[in-house]
Amino acid sequence: MRTKLKLVLVLASLGVLAALAMASTASAGKIHFEAGDPMETNVAYVAWAGEEIRLVKCIDDEEGDWEGTSAEWAIVDSSVRQRSGDLRDPVFFDDADRRTGAFPGGGEQSGRTCWAIDVDSVNPGMTRIKMAVDGNEGLPGSPILKHDFLVIWLNMSAPVLTELSDAAFPGYAVGDPLGDGNFYPLGTPPNADYKNGLIRARVTGSFTDLHGTARTLPADWASLAGRYAFDTSGYNPMAWDIHDDDLATEGHTATSMCGGVAAIDAVDNCLGGNEIGRFSRTVNGTDAFPGTFGPFDPARPETSFLPDGKLDYGDAPMPAARIDVDLTGTVGALAAADKHVLYSRNRTGVASTAYPNNAHNLYAPFYVSLLPGDISQTSVLRYTTSGITGPIANNFPGYQSGYVMFSDARTYHFWDLLGEHRRGGLNACKDVGGSGQIQSGEGGFIQKPTGVDSATVYTDEHGEAILQFDPDVGATLTPDSNGRCDLGEVGAAAPLGSAQIRAEAHDPYQLTFNDPRLSNTLTKNVWELAGKSLDCVAKSANEAFCVEVIRDIRGNPVVGAPVSFTREPRGLIIPAAIAFGGYDTRGQAVVEASDNEVIVRTNALGQAGVEIKSTLPGLVDLDAENIGTRNGGFGVQRVRCIRFAGNGTTLPTDGPTCVAPTDGGTVIPVTPPAGGSGSTSQSPPATTVATVVSLAGNPVPAVAAPAAKPAAKAAALKLTSARLVFAGGKRYLVVRVNGSAATAKVRVTLVMRTGKATKPVVRTIRTNKAVRVANLQVSKHVRTVRVALAR
Repeated sequence: MRTKLKLVLVLASLGVLAALAMASTASAGKIHFEAGDPMETNVAYVAWAGEEIRLVKCIDDEEGDWEGTSAEWAIVDSSVRQRSGDLRDPVFFDDADRRTGAFPGGGEQSGRTCWAIDVDSVNPGMTRIKMAVDGNEGLPGSPILKHDFLVIWLNMSAPVLTELSDAAFPGYAVGDPLGDGNFYPLGTPPNADYKNGLIRARVTGSFTDLHGTARTLPADWASLAGRYAFDTSGYNPMAWDIHDDDLATEGHTATSMCGGVAAIDAVDNCLGGNEIGRFSRTVNGTDAFPGTFGPFDPARPETSFLPDGKLDYGDAPMPAARIDVDLTGTVGALAAADKHVLYSRNRTGVASTAYPNNAHNLYAPFYVSLLPGDISQTSVLRYTTSGITGPIANNFPGYQSGYVMFSDARTYHFWDLLGEHRRGGLNACKDVGGSGQIQSGEGGFIQKPTGVDSATVYTDEHGEAILQFDPDVGATLTPDSNGRCDLGEVGAAAPLGSAQIRAEAHDPYQLTFNDPRLSNTLTKNVWELAGKSLDCVAKSANEAFCVEVIRDIRGNPVVGAPVSFTREPRGLIIPAAIAFGGYDTRGQAVVEASDNEVIVRTNALGQAGVEIKSTLPGLVDLDAENIGTRNGGFGVQRVRCIRFAGNGTTLPTDGPTCVAPTDGGTVIPVTPPAGGSGSTSQSPPATTVATVVSLAGNPVPAVAAPAAKPAAKAAALKLTSARLVFAGGKRYLVVRVNGSAATAKVRVTLVMRTGKATKPVVRTIRTNKAVRVANLQVSKHVRTVRVALAR
C-alpha cells in the first residue's frame, strides 16, 4: 500500500508539471510571481563537481519585444580556473561562440522571454558568469541587459552514518531506543516484537570561493551569502533565504498564505493536503501553481521557492548525492524510510484527530524532487527550468535509472531505495513448528536473512538521507552435527547475530575520479529471547508435573509446536492439561498418548505438559523432544531427571542425564501439598540440604532424599532459599540461610548446558536474610546452580 501511495504521489507531481506546461500558452500575458522572483537575485547554483548546470534568465515580455535577440556568456572570475590552471575550465556547451538565442518561456515562466546555456566543471570551485543581451536592432557591442550568475561546484565528502535514537524524531519509536545499535524485542509477550532502526547518512561539499577562502556547505551558506549575495537593491544576504530548515517549529508570518504573527514561517502545509501540495512561506503565492517539489530552481519560484524569514544552513540548496549502502552479516535487511512520515508532526504523515485534513502536519519539504532538476529539454513537458541537468550518458554511469519517469523527466520520492539487491535462502536446520521462532521457509527450514542488502538512496536538499534497518527478517545459523539449531534455554537475552552497514558516496552524473568515498561502519546487534526449557514440580508424593516451555526470538509463546515426551525407565506418563506450580498447560492439544510416548502441542502460553508417576525409589529420566526440529535424526531435546526417593516425597532435579550427584548436597526435604496423595505427618530424616535453580524463571521445588545426619553445628543452620536474579544484563545467585550463627558457608556447584559440573566453590554469607553471593559469575552457559551448606 505504501509503495502504491508513493507512486501515485510521484505521478501526481509530474501530472502537475504536465498540466502547467500545457496551460502555459493560455496563461501567456499573466505573470505569476506573487511569491517573489529569485531571478532578480544572484542565488548561487550549486552542483557536485562533474555535473552540468543549465543557467536560465527570463524577463517579462508579454509583447514579444525580445524575440530574436541573443545572449553572450562569459566567465569573468573563477576559483575553478585558479585550481586547475586551465582557462577552458569550466566549459560551456550548446554554442561554440558562447552565444545563445532567445526562446519563449513555459510553465512558471510563461509570458516571458528567456536565454539559457549549459556549463560544466569536473573540478570544485566557484565561478562568476556574466550574460549580456544585445538589442534586437542587431547592433553588435551594445548590450541592453546584463545578469550575473554564481555557480558552485562541490567536492563531495564521504558520507557519515549515524544510528538514530528515539530522540531524533520524538514520538517515532525505533528498534534501538538508545541509538546504540542494539536491538531487543520491545513490548510485552505475547505481543513483543522488534522495531526497525533508522540510519542517517549525511554528505557535505567543499570548495574554494572567489576570494580563496575554503568553504563547506551547507554550514557556510549564511557566511557565503554575507559575502556574495546581491540583487537590484545591492548587497542583500536575505536574498539567499530560499528554504526552510528541518526543525518542527510552528507558526506563520502575516505575509504567508496562512496568516499569523510569527517572525519566522514554519513552512508547513497549513491548508492541508499531501506531500506535494502547497506549503506556506514568508511570501504568498498563487493557486495557479499548487505543487511543491524540489530542487530549488529560480525558474520555478511558485513550486520551489520556500523562504522562511531567516538565513542559515537550511537554505543551502544541496544537490542530490548518490549514496550506495551495503549490509553484511548474519541478520537484518535494509528498508526505505519515508521522509514525509518522519518530517510530520504526528510522525505518520497522514491526517489525524490533532491534524484534521493533515493541515499543519507536514513540515521541512521537499518530499519529492526532480532528479536532475532541469527538465526543460523533455519532449513533452516543455517546462522552463534551470539547474542541474543530465543528458544521456554514453560511457559513464549518468543518473541512475529505476525511479519514476514521465517522458524524459525523472522524479524521485525521498528516500526510496533504487537498484536494490536482495539476499535470502534457508538454513540447514528446522524450526520448532507452530507459530515458529524465526521465519520458516519451505519444509520448516529456518529462513536466512531475507531482504535488501544493498541499494542506492539520494540525499535531499539538506544533504540528508535516512533509511531503515529491519532486524527481524531471519538469521544465519550454524547447525550441529545432527542438523539442529538450538537457540538455548528460556531466560535472558542472547545474541542472535550482527550486521555491518557501510555506505559509499558517488558522483551522481559524471565521474571525477575521487572515488571511493567510504563512510564509517555501523554495527547492528540483534538479541533474541528464544528458548526451550523443561522443568518439573512435585505434584504429590509419587507424581511429578513436567512442562516444556517454548518461546520465539521475540519472547512470545510459540503456539502449536509438537513436543514428544518419553521416559526411562518405561512407566506411567500421561498428558497433563492443568494449572499447577506456576505453570498452566490448559488448552494444549494431545496428538498421541501411549504408555511409551506422549505427543502434545503447546498451548497459547507456549506450554505443553505431562505427569509421570513412580512408587519405587530411583531415578526417572524425562525427555522432551521438539519434533518440528527433526532433520534426519532426533530433534532439539530437553532432559530432566527426577529422583523418586520412596519415602513419601519426590525430588525433581535438573540435569541432562540421570547421574547420581557426587557433591553430597543435592536434595532438600519438601513436604507434599496438604491433602495430596502420599501426604504424611511423618517427619523426614535429617539431611544435608541444597536447592536446584531453574533458568526458565520458575524455581524447581525440591523434595527430600535420605542423607547422612549432619554435624551438630550444621544442624543449627538451615538453607531456606536459593534463586537467580537477573539485573543489568547479568545473573546473580541470591541465597538465604537461617540459623543462630552470624555467618554460614555455602558450597556452590555450576552445571553447564553440556551437563558438565564445575568444581564446587565455598563462599561465606551472612545469615537470616537473602544475600547475593559475592565473587561468583553465573554465565549464560550455566544451566543449573546447586547450593548446599558446607561443613
